Amino acid sequence: MKNSPRILIALLAVALLAPAVGIAKTEKPVLSGSYKWGGDSGDLKATFTPDGKNKWKCSFSARFGGRSVTYKGTAEGNLTDGKLYAKVRTPNRQRTFTVHATFEDGAFRGTHSEVFASGEQRTGSLVLRRESSR
Repeated sequence: MKNSPRILIALLAVALLAPAVGIAKTEKPVLSGSYKWGGDSGDLKATFTPDGKNKWKCSFSARFGGRSVTYKGTAEGNLTDGKLYAKVRTPNRQRTFTVHATFEDGAFRGTHSEVFASGEQRTGSLVLRRESSR
């Protein structure tokens, strides 16, 4: 019990200083760019929420076929270099897509594919750049 005031002071100091040094900060990187799908193309925005080391919950949002769509799922990879892999589903969860991208020339460049029982079928390409952190 002698150390109780010291422990309390230490815990308060950590609680007060953690936001200042970024310990408690949750970063949500945003990548933006464009997609191509057959004869269609448009703006694409991807948001990543940390879910472990180099693991993310993600959402990809775009306008496709005249309407806004957002596909949600998970991703793995380093968002500043290397490779990025994501697996997302349509809002009704009836279709699944993957993204395979590699960081080059300051952007992630890659492909997106639809997943079928027989395997993945490429549906197009994408380019994403780091936009900001929230």
